[in-house]
Amino acid sequence: YDLSNELIIVYHSLARLNMYSEDYHHYERLYNKFVAFSLASAKAENIYYDFMIMLGEYQLTKNPNDLEKIESTLRELSNITELYNSHRMFVFFNIMRIYYLLITAPNPESLLQKEMEIDKTLQDMKAIFERYPLDTFYNTVKFIIDALYFEYYQKINNLVRARHYYKLIIDNMGEYA
Repeated sequence: YDLSNELIIVYHSLARLNMYSEDYHHYERLYNKFVAFSLASAKAENIYYDFMIMLGEYQLTKNPNDLEKIESTLRELSNITELYNSHRMFVFFNIMRIYYLLITAPNPESLLQKEMEIDKTLQDMKAIFERYPLDTFYNTVKFIIDALYFEYYQKINNLVRARHYYKLIIDNMGEYA
């Protein structure tokens, strides 16, 4: 679990306890690192939610200015994600990236070329959700995997696979309601 807030408290306390020893600077650096990570995590979460709103607006209007904002937001989260090795940021970024690809793909063939990449990313995200079953955020977004598969297969006109994921979404609808 990305427990940056808890680690901030732990490392702050350890730094204070070791204020007059050689370990002080080590714990102070760890404290600062997790403060920065906590701020970056909060920023990533806000970017994720803002992105979803912008994406919905773009789908309704097809305004080129909205698309520029979406691309800028995606780049911003990409930069944050590169700074930290965090499964949560990986999930945020890749949900956004795959939605972006699905919404902006010029034709089904361009998406078809990315099938293995998208499938691997979605499988990695599914593994993360299974690895952290007590994470409340993951429990609320795990349905997105099937929804992204469904949307992807719809876009590339693979209706057999799309129907499979549609059935999974419908079968699990009670779990998410």
